[in-house]
Amino acid sequence: MTGFEWLGEFARASIAWVPRLRHVCADEGAVKFVRATTSVLGPGMHWFWPLTSEIREAKTSRCILELDVQPLITSDGITVLAGGLVSYRITDVHKYLVDNYDADTNLSETAEVALRRTVISKKLEELQSTRVAIDNLLTREVQALMSEFGVEVLFARLAGLAPAQVLYLAGPRAGHSLSAPKEEESQ
Repeated sequence: MTGFEWLGEFARASIAWVPRLRHVCADEGAVKFVRATTSVLGPGMHWFWPLTSEIREAKTSRCILELDVQPLITSDGITVLAGGLVSYRITDVHKYLVDNYDADTNLSETAEVALRRTVISKKLEELQSTRVAIDNLLTREVQALMSEFGVEVLFARLAGLAPAQVLYLAGPRAGHSLSAPKEEESQ
C-alpha cells in the first residue's frame, strides 16, 4: 500500500465490527444470513453485524417481467417473433433469495421456456385467433415452472407475435457456393 491507502483499509475493517440497523420496508421481504444459517425478516427495523452477517432484500409487491423477443417456429412451420410479459409477486422470500443463485435471471429464463413451449405447440392461426385462451395457457405453464421459486404468477401473456421473414444473403439457397473459389490453372 502506498500513501494513506492503509488508513482507508483500516477504517473499512474497523467499521465491520460495528453493529448496524437495517430498515425493511412494508413492500419488501428480507433474508438474514448469519454464518451457515438463514432467517426470514419481515418489515421493520433489524440489527445485524456486518462482520458475520448479511441481509438481502427483495420486493414482495407486484412485479413485471418483460420477456425478450424470440424467433420461434410454430407447429405449422411458420417462423414468428414472440415476446411476452409476466406479472408476479414473491410469496416465499426464503425460496426466492436462498434457493436461487440468481433469482431474476432464473425467472426470466424459466418464463421464456414456457413462452417457447406454448408457441411451438400451436399453429399461427390458433395463436392469433384465440389470444385469451393462449394467455391462460401461458399463465398456467409459467406458474407450473415458477412455483419452485417462491413466486405467484398473476398473469402471463403474449406481448407481441409477428410472422418473421428469414433472408438468405449468401449461401446455397441464393445460388452461391460456400466453398472457396477454385483457382484456374494457367496454360
